[in-house]
Amino acid sequence: MVVVVAASFAMQAHIGTSAIAVSMLGIAAAGLIAMIWSGSDRQRSVRTAMIAFGVLVVCWIPPLIDQLRNSPGNLREIISFFLDNEEQPVGLAGGLRMMSQVLTLPTHTDVGLTMLPQHSYRFPYVLVALVAATWWAWRKNWRSPLALCAMAWASIVVSIFGASRVAGLPFPYLFRWMWVAGGLAWAAVGLVGITELVEESRWSGWWQRWIGVVGRAAVGVVFIAAIVMGTNMTSLNGWSDEVKAYEPVFAPALDALRHAPKPTLLLVTDITVDGSVANELLLRAGEDGLDLKRPEKWSFVYGSGRVIAPSSAQSVMVIAVGAAGERVLAIPGYRLVTSYEPPKDSGYPDRITVLLRDDYSDQGTFN
Repeated sequence: MVVVVAASFAMQAHIGTSAIAVSMLGIAAAGLIAMIWSGSDRQRSVRTAMIAFGVLVVCWIPPLIDQLRNSPGNLREIISFFLDNEEQPVGLAGGLRMMSQVLTLPTHTDVGLTMLPQHSYRFPYVLVALVAATWWAWRKNWRSPLALCAMAWASIVVSIFGASRVAGLPFPYLFRWMWVAGGLAWAAVGLVGITELVEESRWSGWWQRWIGVVGRAAVGVVFIAAIVMGTNMTSLNGWSDEVKAYEPVFAPALDALRHAPKPTLLLVTDITVDGSVANELLLRAGEDGLDLKRPEKWSFVYGSGRVIAPSSAQSVMVIAVGAAGERVLAIPGYRLVTSYEPPKDSGYPDRITVLLRDDYSDQGTFN
């Protein structure tokens, strides 16, 4: 039941975790079916299976209601994401490359985006340790450690598959869930090591039990620490620095928005520092009650309430980086709102230009 609730929550919170969540459900279901089939305490196993199925149904009532009341619903969107996505996925090679960065030593904590094409495969030291731990647990016939090793292997395989299906720009946050696979691998290796220590210990009685309890607790702490500490927040913390560096652009941009026909479509040219400025501008415009929206293709980031079909916009604001500002200004209909280049010692050398037009036209390659 714990697996059912955890997996359901993970899948509904972020589609990226579905690969690992489904695999964990599959392993738990296979184990339960094996217990029923073998006849060991069959009545209790059947009762557990029925309760787990009931909990699963309850967990998925909200998405089912959404599917019945809205078109397309979330369930249909999930299926379309995996089957009908027209954007180019990162592919199997990309999934393998990112998984190797999670399983190497030292591990890479910011998987995705620029790391994908520029970094080669890393030697997966953790995978080697997992191979040895799996073989040792199988040789010793240790069921619990072997089961955890199997879960680790399953999570690694489905993580590679799940990562390979990520389409569009591979932002790092889309792959943070892969740390679960790395944490499970470390936990499996640690559990096998602790079990070996307990089994081969010459101490007896409560000393042996104490070693087992403390050791298993330590494995759990390491597993949680690997996931929590593995998340690199550098890119998120950098957002506030970028916002401070480009603070002078916000006041004139908001003033122009107040007089622009609504709703206003917000576009960027490069999805670098202009993306950070756009996010902050979107936030401040919302606080001022201004109807500023991003393109509907970004609904997976901003939610349905902050996006709009471009053809429904009555005006367009573009945040451009560097020379892109001049190119946009050369397009008929656009006028300059503000342009700002931070001091050279700020660490942000790019000029940001904000432009506005009071109608909508096809924006071509803008984002």
